[in-house]
Amino acid sequence: MLVKDFNHACAACHAGQIQGEGMTVKGVAFFTVPGIDAETLAAKGISIGEWPKFADGKLTPFMEILFSRDPAMSAVQEQLRGIDPLDLRKATPEQLAAAARFARGVKTLLFHLVVEGQSYLKTELKGLVESAGLEVPRAALLTVQKEWMPHLLAEVSDYERGIKPPLRETTPPPPTPSPSPNENPPNGDDRYSGATISRALRRLRRRKVGRATCSREITPTCSAPPRHRTTT
Repeated sequence: MLVKDFNHACAACHAGQIQGEGMTVKGVAFFTVPGIDAETLAAKGISIGEWPKFADGKLTPFMEILFSRDPAMSAVQEQLRGIDPLDLRKATPEQLAAAARFARGVKTLLFHLVVEGQSYLKTELKGLVESAGLEVPRAALLTVQKEWMPHLLAEVSDYERGIKPPLRETTPPPPTPSPSPNENPPNGDDRYSGATISRALRRLRRRKVGRATCSREITPTCSAPPRHRTTT
């Protein structure tokens, strides 16, 4: 399959959206967790790990651009064309597998944004759109990451080591040992050291895997302080 670059396939429709043409406040929704039928996937024995229960949004223009630069994610989206990701009951095994890879791509993108922040976005958008003054509200990303996917860093790090997340619907969580009086138990991603996350990041870079709504979308701003917005 031939994948065209942004300037040929996307710029006519999305370059203006990204730069905020026609908007009083320059900024567009940047990141959202798209809706996916996690229950059907789990029933078929496919786990995508943590996913917001009421996520029902679609990819933002920014996410579409970032994914268009990754041939693997472009192929996944082509496989999912024409089906409702919120209802995978009639999906073929190939489409179910593609949906799982799609979910992993979204998580990988969020992982990069949380771990690398602004530098990742500027690298990915280099030569596509003007990134001067573009700021991603990293504090907002960290907040919603902990709300939507509190174990994101652990999941991505584990997956890169070949450890897949358990089926939450069918597999009860292991008992948590009681901490000693002078020790606080690990919470979410806190149990993963910076070295572990760095190794996962290096593996992702080598393999070129995936580029990162509930009730909230993340919005970058141009030449303005970081901000995010809440949608209903």
